[in-house]
Amino acid sequence: MMQEVPHYEKVLTIPWKEVLYPIARKYAEEWREYRMKLLEKGRSLEDLKRRGGDDELNLLILEEEEEDREFGRGGQPDYQYNVKEDKYIQELAQFLGICHCILVGLMADRYHFSHGDVRPKLPELLPGLLEKVPSESLKEMLVGEIVSSYQNLYQLTGVDRPHLIPYLFLDLALSLSYLPDKSWARKQIEYSLLSWLKLRNLVDSFAEQKAGLLDLLLEAFISALIVADVEYTEKLNGCLAAIGESHHQETIQNAIQGEQNAEYQRQLEAERLRQEEEVERQRQLEEEAERLRQSEYQELERLLAAAQWQKADKETVKMMKTVIAGKHHYHLSYYVVSVEDIDNFPSEDLRIIDHLWVKYSDGRFGFSVQKRIYQSLGGTREYDEKIFGIFCDRVDWYKLVREHTNNWGMRGHDIQYKYNAPAGHLPVLALDVLNGLFLYADEKLSSPLLAALLSRPDL
Repeated sequence: MMQEVPHYEKVLTIPWKEVLYPIARKYAEEWREYRMKLLEKGRSLEDLKRRGGDDELNLLILEEEEEDREFGRGGQPDYQYNVKEDKYIQELAQFLGICHCILVGLMADRYHFSHGDVRPKLPELLPGLLEKVPSESLKEMLVGEIVSSYQNLYQLTGVDRPHLIPYLFLDLALSLSYLPDKSWARKQIEYSLLSWLKLRNLVDSFAEQKAGLLDLLLEAFISALIVADVEYTEKLNGCLAAIGESHHQETIQNAIQGEQNAEYQRQLEAERLRQEEEVERQRQLEEEAERLRQSEYQELERLLAAAQWQKADKETVKMMKTVIAGKHHYHLSYYVVSVEDIDNFPSEDLRIIDHLWVKYSDGRFGFSVQKRIYQSLGGTREYDEKIFGIFCDRVDWYKLVREHTNNWGMRGHDIQYKYNAPAGHLPVLALDVLNGLFLYADEKLSSPLLAALLSRPDL
């Protein structure tokens, strides 16, 4: 059974004349300059032929080639340069060494990029390597092969890592920008922009475009810029400057600056929305807490909805004294309410009680209704006997009786537990004739409590 003989693919084929003849031309040109100096010093032609050797013969061939090219016959004869001297062998060895470095670099780049996601390194070394290539034609040939190799590599890479391709082409473009022929670098910039636009599904209109392609690609690129593209933009600007296209930089920079400003505004708007969402979340939490609190007031709501005003009044006293007494761990029946208790009464509970009274009385009863009347008469937190007396008359509360005392008092039959009672008449907060939250036999005890309640800012 025959075994298959391993072999390597052919990477690059260069005729030996393409390597050695440019070197022969270079030496012939150098000899021509030196020869002129020797002639100026009076050296004979025989001496020049002896000293020139193959360079003298190659100079004749070079001048023949130049004359043919001058008269439009370039490339017609097969010019046979003499390249047998040792220096040509050394030059050839150096060139082969450069080719070897390039080949190894390509192979290493392919391997590490495919298996370790390591960016190619050869493009960074390329300017130094190409500088030692003996002729521009050889440089062009090598560059063409190198570029073709990387393009094939990037095409395969684009299947699973397309986001890298625009940057890789810019790396290659920057390396090629050191060559006298900027078209190589320019073409890689175009490939980079095409790859960048392809990622954003914006390349269809450029498929067949050739003339002025770079300008069109840059125009499309600028229109699609976002703040996240700053890194790519900076690298692109560096490549454009390297090939003499720096006039595009200001336009690109203005576009990215405008996008940064727009992004800042978007961030401000996002923060505003976030704050609104947070406010809404807090509102919902508060509503949920209020619903839980309201569940404790279901009995009060049931009584008010049924227009059982007297029972609702007593239930209100009970709930308020429960909240107040509970804070101090006192028994409900024995606790005496103080002004401080009224000041510290929880806002949530106070608003729920008031809301229920206002809701089921169609706005006639409730603490907020009483507060509005009290303050319209000039009432403040500081108790004023005259203003308080007018207020009591307005809501039809207290009547001056002089049966046993000179104090304000309210007879039980004077409380009007009905819908058409005067506005603000309820709640009275009475448990019986002279007992409730505020009702005491002594006006000096009850009135300051009521003044404190009707001065609460949360009503």
